[in-house]
Amino acid sequence: MSLIYHIQELPRMRDEGQQTFPKLETYNAFNNKKMIKRIALESGLQEGAVMAVLDALPRALKNILLEGHTCKLDGIGTFSLSLAFNKGHEVTINKLNLKIDTEFMKELRKEAEFEKIQQEVVTVGPSKGHISEHAALAHKWLESHPFITLQEYANLTGVAPSTASRELKKICNNPSYGISSKGAGPTKIWVR
Repeated sequence: MSLIYHIQELPRMRDEGQQTFPKLETYNAFNNKKMIKRIALESGLQEGAVMAVLDALPRALKNILLEGHTCKLDGIGTFSLSLAFNKGHEVTINKLNLKIDTEFMKELRKEAEFEKIQQEVVTVGPSKGHISEHAALAHKWLESHPFITLQEYANLTGVAPSTASRELKKICNNPSYGISSKGAGPTKIWVR
């Protein structure tokens, strides 16, 4: 199966020329249930055994990291923590790092096939619309789609992904818009 993409254009910055890049279209976020079925299918293990391992993995990884270790999962990558000072100048965990296994990346690059879905370039730039107009566009989208992703919202409204994220947060915090979010991080979606 091919990876579907479109060409996206960044807004012009000062005297620099336009910059374009290929943007992956993602249509489905795998959750635990789907991942359990896929691993069971590919490994021959019972779904219950796979479920037990997937349930234990986050707890084990958290405890390993909190003990001050890094965690290398062969074929996936190495997890480690980065520290920082918070506003009170106390040490806190800044982020969880994942350095992807180089062989895994080589395999992904070697096996990937690509298919472009549109000829037009999608431009990401400043929006001239108001958040209520953007919410209306999202509602119209949701009439024919089960959910909208951050990138789809950004493309639909013409705002940058960072602006889209801020707007969607405001929209979800205002019940009059009738849109809520599900999931977290890159798998987060918005629904009516």
